[in-house]
Amino acid sequence: MPHVSGWLVGDAHLHSTYSDGNSSIAVMASRAKDLGLQWLYLTDHAPFFFLKSWNNYVRECRQASTDIIVMAGSEFGLTNHYLGYGLEHFQPSLIDSCQGLINYVISLGGFGYIAHPDSPDLGWDDLSVDGYTGIEVWNGRSSCEYLWDELLMQQRKVLGIANTDAHSPDSLGDPFLYVRAGPAEEEILQALKTGKVVMSRGPFLNFEVGPSELGETAGIPERSGVAHLNVTWVSDGTLELVRILRVDPDGISTAAIIDTVLSPSPVELTVPLEKNSICLRLQGLNSSGQVIALTNPIWVQELADGDINGDGTINILDVICCLRLVIQASLPVNGKVYAHPYPRWLFERGDLNGDGVVDISDVLFVLRSALNRQPR
Repeated sequence: MPHVSGWLVGDAHLHSTYSDGNSSIAVMASRAKDLGLQWLYLTDHAPFFFLKSWNNYVRECRQASTDIIVMAGSEFGLTNHYLGYGLEHFQPSLIDSCQGLINYVISLGGFGYIAHPDSPDLGWDDLSVDGYTGIEVWNGRSSCEYLWDELLMQQRKVLGIANTDAHSPDSLGDPFLYVRAGPAEEEILQALKTGKVVMSRGPFLNFEVGPSELGETAGIPERSGVAHLNVTWVSDGTLELVRILRVDPDGISTAAIIDTVLSPSPVELTVPLEKNSICLRLQGLNSSGQVIALTNPIWVQELADGDINGDGTINILDVICCLRLVIQASLPVNGKVYAHPYPRWLFERGDLNGDGVVDISDVLFVLRSALNRQPR
């Protein structure tokens, strides 16, 4: 597993002797370090804490956090299983209804992912419920990517994670997660909560749509009909193809394919969108065609002409943005600063009349749009 600057490698579903695992937290953490993991989220089963001490569990996680971050979460439920993260306090429970589990984790100050949702024995009964962050797309060697796509096609904003569900040290390491975070528990939590997550069995894979990152929503100018992607990867020697998937209400289609043997990272490309396209996501494939990496989606929505900074409104800030494009000054968008020469997506936001130039006529267009939207 290649280590990538700005990203940490870890696992968010594993068990110790505090529930049905066969090894201590310390042993699991030691093995994870040997494999190159940088963080772990222990998720021992909640009902076991009727008999065992949650406080001792948290303390052992902290004690094991030497050269690795080890955090304490829990897997709630009896037949439906729900992974709870970021718990501000804890109380064991025998709740097993799907909505009840979600609501209970929220009441503890946390958020959660549905564990192994299509498992024959411990699957999830009701995916129509609300309030869950995402689903476990990969659990060990099993995959429910098809189920994830079904939810995305329903326009559900459902994130994905991949974990080992390890009950012993030998089960760690495949799959694992990259999270966009620094070495701090709160940053890892935020990445898990917002979808800044890559699922992997080896390589690193990532993309952006304009200024938008994994888990975010990209604004696409209403006259455009295309998305501009920046795709990056770091191979472990197994990555051969990157497939860009477009999710529409009526199906999943391949919008583009990158041959990583022929094209070095990064690659910039443009992919077509339908009027009702929902999101884009990436698959990484090896030479046998097996999927070995998945990104979380970037959702797409129509952006009104003139909304240059993409904040959902057209106002004086967009006029200033357009002026800065005219004079080729640096321009902040979505927390990032872009200098001339601008990326194509930003230039297109400013070239409102489509004449290939951003000039005073485009500024006047934005100004008129801003004035027309002012409350009277």
